[in-house]
Amino acid sequence: VNLNQAGHTVSPLLFGDQIQWPYFGQDFLKVDSFTPTSGQLRTDLLDRLKPLHLSVMRYPAGTLASYFHWNASTGSYSSRGSLPTNDLQSGSTFQLQTQVPYFGADEFIQAAQYLGTGMMIQANVVSGTPAEAAAWLSHYKNAGVVAKYWELGNEEYLSGGNFDAVHLTAA
Repeated sequence: VNLNQAGHTVSPLLFGDQIQWPYFGQDFLKVDSFTPTSGQLRTDLLDRLKPLHLSVMRYPAGTLASYFHWNASTGSYSSRGSLPTNDLQSGSTFQLQTQVPYFGADEFIQAAQYLGTGMMIQANVVSGTPAEAAAWLSHYKNAGVVAKYWELGNEEYLSGGNFDAVHLTAA
């Protein structure tokens, strides 16, 4: 190894993380009895992440994207509907549950901007449509937000348990 000669560089995109909307996302909001009271971010918690210098954050995160409909995660909390989530129970059995997306697409914008990170959006390619993904992009553009990175689904090859509903083949 010659430390005086530059070789391959490491992409800064490797220094990222994800926010799973039903699990960790709500932790970033000020809550009262498990329901956000104001829609304000918990900056005390986000301040703990700032020293990590995350370059990108992914949302809605993992296999949850297969059930996520961004437009159900915006607007007032009282107008948001429940979205399916998957939950790993004992062993390897997944159970589908529903939850209100309190940490929605707009709260993700606020968190990413506060942290100074790029945004990676996971488009729902299982229960969503291309038009839905395009509308999400338009929503962000109309808000003056650049969501530069998009991922088309995540782990749609999974099967077993309740994941059979999202199992996709190459065909």
